[in-house]
Amino acid sequence: PICIPKQDCYTFKIEDTYGDGMTNGNYGYYAVKLDGVMIFTNRDFGSVDTTSFCPSDGVAESPVRPINGFCNSNYKLFQITVTTDGFPTDTGIQLTQRGSTWTENVPSGSLDKPYTPYAFDFCLPRNTCVTAIISDSYGDGMTVGNSQGSIEATVDGKVVVSRGGNFGSSLSEEVCV
Repeated sequence: PICIPKQDCYTFKIEDTYGDGMTNGNYGYYAVKLDGVMIFTNRDFGSVDTTSFCPSDGVAESPVRPINGFCNSNYKLFQITVTTDGFPTDTGIQLTQRGSTWTENVPSGSLDKPYTPYAFDFCLPRNTCVTAIISDSYGDGMTVGNSQGSIEATVDGKVVVSRGGNFGSSLSEEVCV
């Protein structure tokens, strides 16, 4: 443990030279706690993971990544699946937690396979809300000709959001667990 002044803001950065995060054998992960509360964690981050936080914003338990597909009893499993249209690089995803500095960002250009489902899993603290913003840099949503993409969100396997890809330049959905 280290002690840090609460009036300052910080950036936590972890690097993996092999480029697979901490996924070898499904056992590794890192966790950062503030006043005993986990504020962020991750295991599958590629080469670099960077997160900024300000202790003066207060301590809100942040979403964490599931370990082997499971969350502990204080969390609910949240999955958002975005199925791309014919121009997947137009699509971006941003997730934010209400009352927290936690953000997960998948910028436009990151999704590169057309008509492909991309699933993102998180363990959400109970009694919290997350906003998902799906953006389309071209401005036509995830629609190409007669084919369109879609967005689906589940909590513990139950569908809570199901939308087609016709939304213009952005779509915002809030999910509370």
